[in-house]
Amino acid sequence: MSSDVEKQLKNIVETVKFVLRDTRELSSKIQALEQDLADTRDRLIRAEEIRASGAVPVSPAIATSVGSEPDQLLDLPLAKVLDLYGEVPQILVPYCRRAVIDREQNPPFLERNSQGNYWVLQLRDQGLLLLPRPGAFNRLAALESLSDLFDCIGERREDGTDEFCVMEPARLTLIKRHQRWQLASKGKLQFGSAPLEHRWRQQLQQIEAYYAAITQTLENQGVAGLQIAIAQNNYAQELHQRYGSVKRVLVNTCMPMAYARYRDAEENAWLVPCSVQMVPMVKVYPAWDAGVPWETTQFDEAEIVRASVENSALPGQAFLRDGSQQTWAIANSYEEASTLIDKLIGKWGPLFEPS
Repeated sequence: MSSDVEKQLKNIVETVKFVLRDTRELSSKIQALEQDLADTRDRLIRAEEIRASGAVPVSPAIATSVGSEPDQLLDLPLAKVLDLYGEVPQILVPYCRRAVIDREQNPPFLERNSQGNYWVLQLRDQGLLLLPRPGAFNRLAALESLSDLFDCIGERREDGTDEFCVMEPARLTLIKRHQRWQLASKGKLQFGSAPLEHRWRQQLQQIEAYYAAITQTLENQGVAGLQIAIAQNNYAQELHQRYGSVKRVLVNTCMPMAYARYRDAEENAWLVPCSVQMVPMVKVYPAWDAGVPWETTQFDEAEIVRASVENSALPGQAFLRDGSQQTWAIANSYEEASTLIDKLIGKWGPLFEPS
């Protein structure tokens, strides 16, 4: 074979290789585009399903560029999310990232994993939440990790087949966006009852307690007191729908005044003004159905200290000192705050020794 013919054959082979390589690259790009189109179509379908169910995404459900991952948030109260989780958890799937627990860390870490037994989701202004993935806990190995993340009430079967309802989701802090989180506070699960049954029982108990309280108020305080009690109940329900359970109540130790704080995370905490009823009995309750951001209040940089054990009013009581001569005792509930004010009557004053 002459050198010229050999050279031409080599050129033809190189050309064929180039065309094949270019074709493979083009084929890969087409496949990627087809996959992206399919993903977009699926997201549109899920978005329409979510919209039809009443759940409204805060940020777009469709990524603006290939490879980017959007923040998919739910603009719903926590109570509504737990209702959906207990009745139709499929609705929450587009907003959840599956994760597995790393039990070697303390507190535990959660890492994103397509086979994970847990759901991580974020609610608008309510931080990162962790929920057990429905149907995942039918194996003992999976069931064992629950106690690391949730306080469990009620009897559990070893095979994990009994039903449970989420009383409080676990709370997370972000380590790596969309990929890694750390447990901030444990959640609470109730075993032995179906979610829908548990919710009905709760509502029935609330109605019975509300009726008893209204009857007692009407007998003791008349119609005017009853109107105040109804307003208090409405405020408390609205706050629970917006922010969840109250986390602490700050009681002024120098005068009958209080504020309630909702949510743990500093960047998501809200402060709600309270009313203080002194007669016929001391009672602290919310004075409004919404709050102001914690970070905008005088308490944001306040120091937490404790009163001396010799303090005549509240020995050893934890309190906030807001930079003035006033102090704010820290209670864990409205009932505890009412008890603190009852102890302060006749002993009003700051909980620190004047310098």
